[in-house]
This record gives sequence, C-alpha cells and structure tokens, in this order.
Amino acid sequence: MNAQRKFKRLTVALSVAVALLLITAGGLGYTLFRLSKVNLFSKNISLDNTWILEQGETDGVASEIPSLPADAVREEYAATYRTVYDGRDAILKQEMEIADTFEKIQAYSGTYILDVPHLNQIQESLPNGCEAVSATMLLQYNGLSITPEAFVSEHLTCEPVKIRWGCRYGPDPSKAYAGDPHSKKGGWGCFSPVIVNALNDCLPKDLKAVSLTGVTLNELAALYVASDIPVAVWVTQDLEPIQNAYQWQSYDKTETFLYPVNQHCMVLCGFDAQNYYFSDPLSEERVVCYDRQTAEKSYRSMGMQAVAVIKE
Repeated sequence: MNAQRKFKRLTVALSVAVALLLITAGGLGYTLFRLSKVNLFSKNISLDNTWILEQGETDGVASEIPSLPADAVREEYAATYRTVYDGRDAILKQEMEIADTFEKIQAYSGTYILDVPHLNQIQESLPNGCEAVSATMLLQYNGLSITPEAFVSEHLTCEPVKIRWGCRYGPDPSKAYAGDPHSKKGGWGCFSPVIVNALNDCLPKDLKAVSLTGVTLNELAALYVASDIPVAVWVTQDLEPIQNAYQWQSYDKTETFLYPVNQHCMVLCGFDAQNYYFSDPLSEERVVCYDRQTAEKSYRSMGMQAVAVIKE
C-alpha cells in the first residue's frame, strides 16, 4: 500500500516537473521566436534631417547656370574645372570643349532638356530598383538595347540581407546592392560605386561609366547635361529631408551600415535658370521639375553621388 502511494507521488512529481519544463521551454521558445522577428538592427534611426554622408551646407550654391560673357571669366571657370577634375579618371582634360559648352548654355536661356528614355521602376517590376532603372536609362540613351531586368540579372551585384537572432546582416552598400530590387520590402539599395561597376560590365569599349561624386548639380548641368550627357544622381524621394535610416551589420559583424529610408536615384536630364529637370523612375511623367536649391540640398544630403556614361 505504501509502495503504491509512493509510486503515485513520484508519478505526480514527475508530471509536475515535466509540465514545468515544457512551460519553461515553451516560454523560452516563444521568446526566441519573438527575438527572431524583432530586428535589433532594423529600427528607423532618427538622423534629425542630417545624413552622415553630408558634404556640407548649400550656402554659396549657384542659383543659375553660369553666365560667361567675358573671356577672362571663361578662363577662370576653366581653371576651376581643371582643378576639380585634374587627376580623375572620370574626365579627360577637355579645355577646348569648355568654350563650346558655355556657348551652348548661353544659347539656351530658356529650358534645356535631353530626350532621355523614361522607364518606370514599378512597371518594370523593380519596386526598389531605382538605381538599376536609372542606370538602364543611361544605357538606352547611349543606344544600348537592354532592359532593367537584364541589367539587374546579368550585371548588378546583389547580396542578400538576412535576419539572424534578431539582427539584420547585409553587404556594404558601396560594394553590392543590399537585398533584392524586385522585392517591395526586401530590397534596400546601393551607392554609386556599385552602379559604376555594373555599367562598365555591360558597356562597349568606346563607352565608360564614371563616378562624378563630389561634383555639384550646377557643375553637372553645365559640364555634362549641356554637353548632352545625362547623369544619374542619388537624392531622396520627392527631395524630402532624410529623417530615418535603416541599420544592419556586415556578415562578419565588424561593421554597421546605415541606409536612408527614403534614398532615391534619378537621372538629371535638364535645367533652366531656376530649376533642374529629372527623369524619375518613380514617376509616370517623362520629366519632373524641382527648384535648384531644393534639388541641391537633397543631392548633397546623399553625399553628392553621381554617375555618367561618357565616350572613352
């Protein structure tokens, strides 16, 4: 009789122990499950409208295309041009062409807009592929028959972004596109060096993609657009200030990357005395217009990143 009671007590004790163990394990499992869904490195980090790539304020930005009636002024600007570009692979020294460029600017006192093929990233099934679609516009403008999808699948370096134990891990956006540009929520983007490499991977020998990072929009308009060379530029959606950024770690956990939530890429294709004109992959319109100061501020907030395709 005593043996039976002891057995029952032992059975009850074991049952309670097992139940407690299951409850504890279940609670731990649920906690881990929640942690796996809560990304400790995906919170929108407030940047107080200032991006870490910012190169400076817009004070002193020219409000209009340079007017150069005097040879002395033209020569002075040419000297500045040489200082800016000397030593860059981006541009060969073109002093002889500068005068023609300025004459073209002065001849078009109205609006000067290049006929850049317009592509819409939503229609191209690339909801987060503004960089690739803008690059494809440059390619098509230069006579290449290529689609945004082909550019992404055959030339653009993309690396996955993964969540492990609540942390997001991904690539350096200066070396690879982070995520998948086809995905509405799983595509983040990339910076200009990635697009330069992808463009050069598909361009013929007589053309070359170059980085123009650090060049103001005013200079891009005067020296490139006025010479019939459109330029892909990194800005923000609707040119709104940057307030938040995504955050993720490198795969080896040695670096942390920040990426603006509203980063965008468009093609600078025109100008007038007060405005810049863009081919915007998010717009259904062929050309959108923004005033110069707003556009320059947005462009500077993204580190003045720009890419063009030029003749070798």
